[in-house]
Formats: sequence, C-alpha cells, structure tokens
Amino acid sequence: MDGEGQIKRSIPESLAKIITGIRFSTGDARLNELLEIAYSKFILPRPESRIESLEKIWDAFERLKTYFEENKKVSAKQLIDVVSENNLLFRENIDYEFKELTKTGNTFQIRHFERDKIQLESNLHIDYLFYRMSCLIHLCVESLKNGQF
Repeated sequence: MDGEGQIKRSIPESLAKIITGIRFSTGDARLNELLEIAYSKFILPRPESRIESLEKIWDAFERLKTYFEENKKVSAKQLIDVVSENNLLFRENIDYEFKELTKTGNTFQIRHFERDKIQLESNLHIDYLFYRMSCLIHLCVESLKNGQF
C-alpha cells in the first residue's frame, strides 16, 4: 500500500529503477504520458491493469519509433543507429529486437484485437513482455539523452 492508501504490487527492484528512470524524461510530452500511464497501471494488482499497461507501453514504443520523423521505418532506423553507437553487431541485435517486439505486438492482442490475434492470459507472459519492452525503451531513451537529441 502506498502513501495514498492505494494497493500496489511489488516489482523487482532492478526493474523499478528502469521504470522510474524513464518517466517524464524523453523530451516528448505524449511519449512521457504514455509511459506514465503504462507504469502507473503496471504496479496495480488487478490483472486487467497489467494488460492495459502492456498496451500502453507498446503504444509508447510505436511513438518512440517516430522520434526523429513521421516515417516510422526511417525514424526507427535512425534510432537504432543512435542506440548502437556504430557497433555493427549490437546494431543487428537491436534491429532484431525492434522487429521481434513489433511482430509480437502485431501477433498478440497488444496493439490489435482482431479475431486472429492471440490473447495473452498468463500474468507471467504479460510481465515478461512488459519488462522486455521496458528495457528496450530504457536503452533508447538513455541513448537519446546521451546524444542530446
């Protein structure tokens, strides 16, 4: 229970640091808002809040991919270049991670809710995807801060 009397669930301390670190620090007000909603819902104990938080963090990822310009593919490539810091092998890994998480968001009921999309039912799966996305967003935001973009 927090200071306002609201029940919250505990999360790993190492991930709490990441979550706290990227709140309100992107230079993009809408991205900050999406992240705030995602993290605020993620710490609530209701299972519905977890899936809502996953949807919002995926929205934040899609927003982040347009950080440099409206053309998402071009902008995402620029972002990956910034994150990789001229390390070609790391760039390949981050590019793969961007593509895999995009594919995940399009396959499961995270971004789309058509009948052919797979519903996530396990809280462990939801948490895993949330943490995985949080780590990638944290890396991107910190890289952007370091490059002063």
